[in-house]
Amino acid sequence: MQHASAKTHVTFAALSLSLLCGVAIALTGCGPKKVERAPAAAPAPTFSGPPFLRNTIGSLCTLSGFTPQYVEGVGIVVNLNGTGSPQVPAPLRAQLENELRKRGVGNIHSTDSGFPRVSPGQLLDDDNTAIVSVQGLIPPGATRNTRFDILVSAWDQTQTTSLQGGTLMPCDLSPLGAVSPGTYLPTQAEAGGDIYQNPFDDQNVDVEDLAFMRQGIVLRGGRVTEDQRLELRLNQPSWARSRTIANRINERFGRTQDRRAIAEPRSDRVIAINVPPRFADNPSLLIDLISYVYLGGGPGFETAMAQRLVEVARNRPDDRTDVSMALKALGKTVIPTIRPLYEAEDLGIAFTALTAGAFLGDQLATVRLSSLSTDPDPRIRVQVALILSDLPRSDKGSSALFRLADDPVEEVRITAYEALIATGDPLVSRLPILDENGRIKYVVDRVYTEEPFVYARISQTPTVAVFGREIPLGHSEVARAWGNRLMVRTSQPPSPWEVFYAPREAAEPKTFYIEPDYATLAYFLGHHPSVSDLQPGLDLTYSRVVDILYEFSNRDYFDTPMRFEVSGLAAAIGVYEEEAEQANTPRREASDPEADDADNPTDQDAPAPSDASDLTLAERAFGTSADDAPAPNQLNNDAFPRAPARGRAESSN
Repeated sequence: MQHASAKTHVTFAALSLSLLCGVAIALTGCGPKKVERAPAAAPAPTFSGPPFLRNTIGSLCTLSGFTPQYVEGVGIVVNLNGTGSPQVPAPLRAQLENELRKRGVGNIHSTDSGFPRVSPGQLLDDDNTAIVSVQGLIPPGATRNTRFDILVSAWDQTQTTSLQGGTLMPCDLSPLGAVSPGTYLPTQAEAGGDIYQNPFDDQNVDVEDLAFMRQGIVLRGGRVTEDQRLELRLNQPSWARSRTIANRINERFGRTQDRRAIAEPRSDRVIAINVPPRFADNPSLLIDLISYVYLGGGPGFETAMAQRLVEVARNRPDDRTDVSMALKALGKTVIPTIRPLYEAEDLGIAFTALTAGAFLGDQLATVRLSSLSTDPDPRIRVQVALILSDLPRSDKGSSALFRLADDPVEEVRITAYEALIATGDPLVSRLPILDENGRIKYVVDRVYTEEPFVYARISQTPTVAVFGREIPLGHSEVARAWGNRLMVRTSQPPSPWEVFYAPREAAEPKTFYIEPDYATLAYFLGHHPSVSDLQPGLDLTYSRVVDILYEFSNRDYFDTPMRFEVSGLAAAIGVYEEEAEQANTPRREASDPEADDADNPTDQDAPAPSDASDLTLAERAFGTSADDAPAPNQLNNDAFPRAPARGRAESSN
């Protein structure tokens, strides 16, 4: 009995052990396992840039949000000359009529819509109205009320033939706004204004066959409704480092006008950047400067760092853009250190110092720049004008720019004129042309050079720049445009010019008499007569004014060449749409810095000349021979390849 009992005991013990093993296997799915370590944290980013940029903010942080923001919407263009279309896609009609009612169309008590006695349906059914898609790219870092250009295109399903002379009614813009009509999306911008189209010779081209007439630009027609979010993200989280970086930025650049700090530490990894008003037109300059700010400090730090940067400029030509930006970020204390480089024989080194010195307000930089303004190489003269654009209130710099504004090379003239505008130089006389609401429609600039020249500028404020003291009529006593609907006739000076204008085909023309002066003609074509200014004017849009002046010049009616600035907005949006389509994803923010770098390699990839002593002064400065030089309208200083530090990474430890 005892043996049996013992046997039974062993059997139950084995059964118990078996059950325990079964439970363990059920719980684990297999036999005993070795406990693995938790995965290690990703390694901190390492700095891959040149040693002299270590401990800059750009090496310790990455930038978030500094890319163009795509926005779009559906709009209505009015005031066309019978080239619109009453076709409105059914899903859009109810939405558009509702929007028009909200904006006062059909309301006799409304003074804002411009159509108080026309119902929304009647306005949409008019041949002078067109349904359009509205697209724009909000500039990186744009603040509230920032203006930007808008692309307007006739809706595909309509018979609109041309948007020439039209006006875009106010509309809202948001991401995916045109492809999601009727869906609520937060408004990021508003748009509206006169449409601009590049001028062309409509006597030699069949306008009805031109697809580009269905598209136009509203210059500065977009208005940002909220600040774009801009952040610095630390490569390694650290509250102490986050506060240190923010304090350094605020010490270097001060606070905004509304007393907000430019940099606000939000967490141990994120620093918010508020673009101040003085950088609102060029936030990329602020971001560039921030990325080159060193965290180091103390007595003599800026001078010692400037001396080190000077040595880098001497020994590493490919890093001179970085050197120049780092010198700018250090501030005015570096001026005594870089002044000896102004007269350097190596023009690349001289430009490195002169660029920083002019930006920092050193008037002594104008001595070398003035001498270089007469160099026989147009690329050098262009570079001088670009540098002088950062140095306002300089008598010697102003004289050099005015001389360059009379240069035989058009690109040099235009660059010098742009610099005169940027510095607010009184040598350029500016006359704003106002619309019926008192807003600037465009500006007529007068530059009293010897050689005549006319330039239509569309960046920032639309402008007609008139170079020369007098621009007479050429081979003919009558200048004609628009199929003789507008004519200018002259007789012996100082008799006034007669202007004949018929607003429509077969309409009775009106006759006006104006001062025999080209700039006066540019003013008269767009001037809106008002109680405060009763002078006569045709109140044409800027686009139509440029079109008339270009036709006069193209047919040699006036003895002056005319050039006009071309917008790259349509191409930029086209690239954006192509990338979005290839990705087969919802539209994202345009511009990929890595892709940009891949498409635009710097000179670091180019072989160095075998013997620098055999190069000319210009070749040493620009890294190319005269035969291989880029066209003047594409001038870039190849000695300064753009390689900002903000794309690099450095550990915070």
